[in-house]
Amino acid sequence: MGSKLHFLAQLFSRRISRRVAFWIFASIVAIEAIILVPSARRQEREFIRQLEDHTSIKITWLVANLPKTQQGATSLTSTQADTLLQELQAAVMQDKSPMLALQGAVVYDNVGQIIASFGDRPTLDWQAIEGGQTYYKNWTEDVYDSSWSALGQHNCTLVIRHNIAGIKTELIQYKLRIGLLVIIISLFVTASTLIVMQILVIAPILKLREDLQTAGELVISNPEQIHTAELHSLNHQRKDELGDVMDEFRAMLTRITTEIQQRIEAEQNVRREQEKSEELLLNILPAAVAEELKENRHYVAEGFSNVSVLFADIVGFTALSANKKPAEIVTLLNDIFSSFDRLSEIYGLEKIKTIGDAYMVAGGLPMPQPGHAMCMADMALEMLSEMERLNQVSGYNLQLRIGIHCGSVVAGVIGTRKFIYDLWGDSVNVASRMESLGLPNSIQVTEAFHKKLGDQYCFQQREAIDVKGKGLMQTYFLLGKKVSLARTCQHQL
Repeated sequence: MGSKLHFLAQLFSRRISRRVAFWIFASIVAIEAIILVPSARRQEREFIRQLEDHTSIKITWLVANLPKTQQGATSLTSTQADTLLQELQAAVMQDKSPMLALQGAVVYDNVGQIIASFGDRPTLDWQAIEGGQTYYKNWTEDVYDSSWSALGQHNCTLVIRHNIAGIKTELIQYKLRIGLLVIIISLFVTASTLIVMQILVIAPILKLREDLQTAGELVISNPEQIHTAELHSLNHQRKDELGDVMDEFRAMLTRITTEIQQRIEAEQNVRREQEKSEELLLNILPAAVAEELKENRHYVAEGFSNVSVLFADIVGFTALSANKKPAEIVTLLNDIFSSFDRLSEIYGLEKIKTIGDAYMVAGGLPMPQPGHAMCMADMALEMLSEMERLNQVSGYNLQLRIGIHCGSVVAGVIGTRKFIYDLWGDSVNVASRMESLGLPNSIQVTEAFHKKLGDQYCFQQREAIDVKGKGLMQTYFLLGKKVSLARTCQHQL
């Protein structure tokens, strides 16, 4: 019982159910009223007809049994009229029928004079009689008046007043029964219709709404799972208008899923291409510079006051390349410079560029780097070791000439095409001179770089050399890193 009440409560909680229930109920009531109200009117007329017929039979019988009047008499005598009314009252008392519950009666002669009467005196409408009407009727409250003219061969009129309270009560009860029947029929049809609508229409619509909500959430959060989701509309078929709507929903969902999948694939392709572009850009430019170029589309050169610059050159590479195939030369250079690139990443230094068989790297830019001089010295020593290893693998006897200087530079990207992060300034020129004026398998550094490293490394002082544009300069060869301040250097020139 509780579940049925809960079902009905849910049924009438739906807005569409309430609207449908109202219109169905109102429509059925209107239709039943159109059909049954005339039936009530017919019943009313039937009660009156039965009353008149019942009374008419009694009056006809009584009149037929009246004493004969004198020859040529055209009206009842007063005695005959009194007799007629007394016998009518007696007949009513004996019959005890509600149809003959009389309140009064009057007998008029042919000139409208009262011959006899009893009880309430009904009023006769003589114009109606003269107009040819047989009956005079007065239906007011609980009273009904009827008349009979030309009683037998007597030219008289009898008017009887009936008490129809019982008839009206029965008529009201009849109308109430009809009204109750209309309400019961309307409620039954409405409830049946709503139950059928709940099963065939409302419940599927609510399922479709849930499917739309679920699909919308999946489209936003996880569109790949739309086809695997448990959606009522995807698993049920209907051959009606709601089925057409569900078909359109499935088609729309398929289109959306396809478009989302295509968009996801396009976004993934764009992301992969973007990652490739990012990787390529970071291989060309420092990360900070690349970000600046992506945001501002231009980068203004910036000055740095404390930077280490290293130049390295492969001794005798030009002569070697004259006897080798281009592919072999490119492969050899790629192996050498790739190993140098790995060292620059290990020590956090910035590779600037390669020029032929020359390699340039800087420390302390574009982001400040404490201890960049020590990192540069360690990388230079590693570069010599790496070249020895590559010689053992390849069978060549290549040598490096390395020069390092520290000071101020200007760094940045200029131009609008084929970007390159480059350095300019006197410190760059001096570092380049340290490399070109150095010795094979040696690391020549300036006095400024020597002071930067302090006593943590082993150096060998070289005689002053003449540097173009700078004159005589005191330089040093970097031999290695001290194991401790108490031990001697392990590397000798």
